[in-house]
Amino acid sequence: MIVQPETASPIIEGTRYISAQEGAEMFDRAARELLNMSGDEFTRMFESGQIPDPHRPEVIRVSMLMRYAEG
Repeated sequence: MIVQPETASPIIEGTRYISAQEGAEMFDRAARELLNMSGDEFTRMFESGQIPDPHRPEVIRVSMLMRYAEG
């Protein structure tokens, strides 16, 4: 899935574009399901270095989705 930029090129066949809102919801949902915290809470803790064992696969998965929450 790709968040479609405002100046997007033509749709690439087989690619599903998501809105910025959908991306933020996807990030928040992953944080809640994988780490039992909101996306906002994850962002604060991640950026301040307070995530316990940050190399766990579930932390890495959620951190990779953070860019979708930036809108």
